[in-house]
Amino acid sequence: MMQEVGCAGEVYQPINYLELSDESFIQIYVKAKNYHKTKNVYYAISAYTQMVSSGLSPPVWVLDALCAGFKKHLSDPDPKKLAKQLGVSGGASGATNPFNEMINLSERFNAMSDMYLLLALIDIPKRKAADAVKKRYKDELGQLSLKYIVEFFEEKWLPLQPETTSPRDAVDLAAIAKFVNSFPVNARRLIKKYPVR
Repeated sequence: MMQEVGCAGEVYQPINYLELSDESFIQIYVKAKNYHKTKNVYYAISAYTQMVSSGLSPPVWVLDALCAGFKKHLSDPDPKKLAKQLGVSGGASGATNPFNEMINLSERFNAMSDMYLLLALIDIPKRKAADAVKKRYKDELGQLSLKYIVEFFEEKWLPLQPETTSPRDAVDLAAIAKFVNSFPVNARRLIKKYPVR
């Protein structure tokens, strides 16, 4: 097994992603890709809390993202500067705060992840996939039109995703059935009208 080296030179064994459920694995994978594309530390914080809540050690990319900010903080331990040192502050007045640029994505992350999985695993039209996730995530998406959900998915969420990797290659039929059965009954009926890819 190949070792990875963190920002302080420490050596880590790679995380065993097989300990995660299929859905959690894909969520962590997507957060990693988004972090590497945007360098938005909120993806690392989200992955950290998800991994620790699952009783697992966070991957090296998460530790590195946080380590760099903590090293800055240790050299200048002013509590008022911690957010900026971690990279979660917009800095000067009028500058974009990384939290604000990610807020819609974070609120809708699980819904968009599920839409991504539906489209990758099931031969379902985008509008029908949007309808299924809207039924599952009533609180987050209830007020949004299907057209808006599809546009948000295509224009805001999908550009951050890996272009060449499909989760279909790594997920068996039993896992797909489990994923589909996790939807509410009305969404499940809709999804089951379409074949698995």
